[in-house]
Amino acid sequence: MAVGRGPSLNLRRFSFPLDWVVSNSLPDVSRILKNRFVGFMDLKNMKQVGGIASYLDAGDVVFSDEGCKQKKAHFIQDTYYNVISVHDFPMIPNQDWTHLYPA
Repeated sequence: MAVGRGPSLNLRRFSFPLDWVVSNSLPDVSRILKNRFVGFMDLKNMKQVGGIASYLDAGDVVFSDEGCKQKKAHFIQDTYYNVISVHDFPMIPNQDWTHLYPA
Protein backbone atom coordinates (compact mmCIF):
# COMPACT_ATOMS: atom_id res chain seq x y z
CA MET A 1 0.00 0.00 0.00
CA ALA A 2 1.47 3.36 -1.02
CA VAL A 3 1.61 6.22 1.43
CA GLY A 4 0.53 9.37 -0.37
CA ARG A 5 -0.32 12.99 0.07
CA GLY A 6 -3.34 12.81 -2.18
CA PRO A 7 -5.54 10.10 -3.57
CA SER A 8 -4.02 10.19 -7.05
CA LEU A 9 -0.39 11.31 -6.59
CA ASN A 10 0.85 8.47 -4.37
CA LEU A 11 3.84 10.53 -3.22
CA ARG A 12 5.69 9.40 -0.15
CA ARG A 13 5.53 11.62 2.91
CA PHE A 14 9.00 11.01 4.27
CA SER A 15 12.55 10.67 3.07
CA PHE A 16 15.51 9.72 5.23
CA PRO A 17 19.08 11.09 5.32
CA LEU A 18 20.61 8.12 3.51
CA ASP A 19 17.94 7.85 0.80
CA TRP A 20 19.49 8.53 -2.61
CA VAL A 21 23.04 8.19 -1.23
CA VAL A 22 25.65 5.75 -2.53
CA SER A 23 28.69 4.55 -0.62
CA ASN A 24 31.20 1.81 -1.34
CA SER A 25 32.42 1.89 2.26
CA LEU A 26 30.50 0.42 5.17
CA PRO A 27 33.00 1.92 7.67
CA ASP A 28 32.22 5.40 6.27
CA VAL A 29 28.48 4.82 6.64
CA SER A 30 29.06 3.56 10.19
CA ARG A 31 31.06 6.73 10.90
CA ILE A 32 28.10 8.86 9.72
CA LEU A 33 25.82 7.04 12.16
CA LYS A 34 28.37 7.10 15.00
CA ASN A 35 28.82 10.87 14.51
CA ARG A 36 25.03 11.34 14.39
CA PHE A 37 25.34 13.03 10.97
CA VAL A 38 27.50 15.89 12.28
CA GLY A 39 29.09 17.47 9.20
CA PHE A 40 27.09 15.27 6.81
CA MET A 41 26.75 17.00 3.43
CA ASP A 42 28.23 20.25 4.73
CA LEU A 43 28.80 22.48 1.73
CA LYS A 44 32.52 22.85 2.50
CA ASN A 45 32.95 19.07 2.06
CA MET A 46 30.92 18.72 -1.12
CA LYS A 47 32.03 18.55 -4.73
CA GLN A 48 30.27 17.80 -7.97
CA VAL A 49 30.98 14.50 -9.72
CA GLY A 50 29.68 13.30 -13.08
CA GLY A 51 26.28 11.67 -13.41
CA ILE A 52 23.45 10.94 -15.81
CA ALA A 53 19.83 11.07 -14.66
CA SER A 54 17.40 8.29 -15.42
CA TYR A 55 14.07 9.37 -14.06
CA LEU A 56 11.52 6.68 -13.33
CA ASP A 57 7.75 6.91 -13.59
CA ALA A 58 5.96 3.78 -12.45
CA GLY A 59 9.15 1.83 -13.17
CA ASP A 60 9.57 3.18 -16.72
CA VAL A 61 12.60 5.29 -17.64
CA VAL A 62 11.60 8.81 -18.66
CA PHE A 63 14.05 10.55 -20.97
CA SER A 64 14.33 14.25 -21.65
CA ASP A 65 12.63 15.89 -24.61
CA GLU A 66 16.00 16.28 -26.33
CA GLY A 67 15.87 13.36 -28.73
CA CYS A 68 15.23 10.72 -26.06
CA LYS A 69 18.62 11.25 -24.41
CA GLN A 70 19.23 11.06 -20.71
CA LYS A 71 19.96 14.40 -19.01
CA LYS A 72 23.15 15.31 -17.23
CA ALA A 73 22.46 15.75 -13.55
CA HIS A 74 24.22 16.95 -10.42
CA PHE A 75 25.68 14.11 -8.39
CA ILE A 76 27.34 15.56 -5.30
CA GLN A 77 30.07 13.84 -3.27
CA ASP A 78 30.54 14.40 0.44
CA THR A 79 34.34 14.10 0.59
CA TYR A 80 34.40 13.86 4.41
CA TYR A 81 32.20 10.76 4.59
CA ASN A 82 32.97 9.49 1.07
CA VAL A 83 29.34 9.23 -0.05
CA ILE A 84 27.64 10.47 -3.21
CA SER A 85 24.18 12.02 -3.33
CA VAL A 86 22.52 10.62 -6.43
CA HIS A 87 19.30 12.53 -5.93
CA ASP A 88 19.73 13.54 -9.53
CA PHE A 89 18.46 17.09 -9.77
CA PRO A 90 18.90 18.32 -13.35
CA MET A 91 21.51 20.84 -14.42
CA ILE A 92 20.14 24.30 -15.15
CA PRO A 93 22.15 26.38 -17.65
CA ASN A 94 24.15 29.19 -16.05
CA GLN A 95 23.26 28.06 -12.51
CA ASP A 96 25.82 26.59 -10.13
CA TRP A 97 24.69 23.53 -8.17
CA THR A 98 25.42 25.26 -4.84
CA HIS A 99 22.40 27.54 -5.39
CA LEU A 100 20.17 24.49 -4.96
CA TYR A 101 21.31 23.88 -1.37
CA PRO A 102 19.97 25.93 1.53
CA ALA A 103 22.39 28.17 3.38
